[in-house]
Amino acid sequence: MVYCQYCRKWSENDYRCPYCGSNYGGGFEITIQFSDAKCDKCGRQLPYKGLAWRVQNHYFHLECYRNKSEPPPIINPDSKNGNPKINIPIKNVDVTKTNPNKKSSKTIFDILNEKVSFQPGYENHAKENLPIKSKLEDIDDVSETKWPSFDTINWSFLEIEKNADHEKIKNFEIMKNFMDDPLTSRGQFAIVYKVKSNNKFFALRFFSRKNTGAMKKYKLLHEFYEKNKGDKLSFLIDFEYLVNAIYVQVEKEKKRFPLLKMDWVEGKTLEKFLEELPDKNKIKMVKKYFKKMIDSMEELKIAHGDLHPKNIIVEDTEKLKLVDYDCFYIDEFNNFPMPEIGDKDCQHPNRLNFQFNHEIDRFSALVLYLAISVIEEKPEMVNARKGEFIFSSADYLDPDNSDVFNKILSLSDENRELVKFVIQYCKEKNPNIESLDSLLKKTTQKKTK
Repeated sequence: MVYCQYCRKWSENDYRCPYCGSNYGGGFEITIQFSDAKCDKCGRQLPYKGLAWRVQNHYFHLECYRNKSEPPPIINPDSKNGNPKINIPIKNVDVTKTNPNKKSSKTIFDILNEKVSFQPGYENHAKENLPIKSKLEDIDDVSETKWPSFDTINWSFLEIEKNADHEKIKNFEIMKNFMDDPLTSRGQFAIVYKVKSNNKFFALRFFSRKNTGAMKKYKLLHEFYEKNKGDKLSFLIDFEYLVNAIYVQVEKEKKRFPLLKMDWVEGKTLEKFLEELPDKNKIKMVKKYFKKMIDSMEELKIAHGDLHPKNIIVEDTEKLKLVDYDCFYIDEFNNFPMPEIGDKDCQHPNRLNFQFNHEIDRFSALVLYLAISVIEEKPEMVNARKGEFIFSSADYLDPDNSDVFNKILSLSDENRELVKFVIQYCKEKNPNIESLDSLLKKTTQKKTK
């Protein structure tokens, strides 16, 4: 069943309310006001300052919502008393946005200032003083099926001053969007909240589902970072793994959950940076810092695991920061399984069968460096795929017939030699991919001959 926020009635129709005609409980078109937001259906990034579809606290590409197959569970009735299990008050919007044939007797300003009138019992649910369970690892006995919903997690962050159980987050202020909801970015494994303290912004990353392996990895990764942080790891965001940091309701008691506290990075994704075609000197600097970053990772025998333009932030100084460490590799993860295969547009077609070790980034590093170098030499190549990364998985599957590869073969000696390496590796099922530094030295040697 779905609760419609316009007519205040329940519907058994998952996609359209029969009382007022609004789609899926009252979704509406919005302009995305925060970066790194991802679509709930396909998981890809939503267009910053572009149009998207919002259904309460869920966001979709317009195309993904129109072609939906199964709706995500947003609000369900309480099976015992019929009251809605709703965790966040939702401000109303103009019904004509979702149902043009339905006329509203109020102006948009009247409606935006209203709040949903919930059925009796909601206020008690929201203010209920639940018992707090406290031990060293509160979530040990929280199963995946009992893991709190997105709305329940939001409630805890909306009152972070009451629910924080770690001194490092007690004074944080939650940033909110124009709907007065927490400013969040949702990925496959986590929800990221933007917060503020002493005029400085941070990101708090909450695991959106139980993943004991990922939590253990972040603990180990934080220990590694603390031991090695400095110039060689300057491309990583300063972060901490905080055990039992925030109270969240689980059934009829509150338990403490871990958080990742990270510095908030200002800048553009590498994808956006290249799309805007800055002058060649800036691209050259980015290429230089990219090479330095990859060399440091090779030296430390670590890997990001999902290198692609949306996981690299270009700061105002053209220096780079990596984000999203879910697939990160350090020596302590030697016997861990491959977390995921990463973005296919930057991965070898046979990546699934690669060994998870410090060499896992080598193909990605090669194609990313090549892409930056190609755009530096021939800026119009940035539009080779109309806003997407200039290479795609299709190029790697059939490299001899790739239009982009063939165009690069007519460019400078370095780019021509580098794309030859890419073509060669794509044809091999288990290639012995050399480091970026080694490949660049080979191209230099060929030039001098």
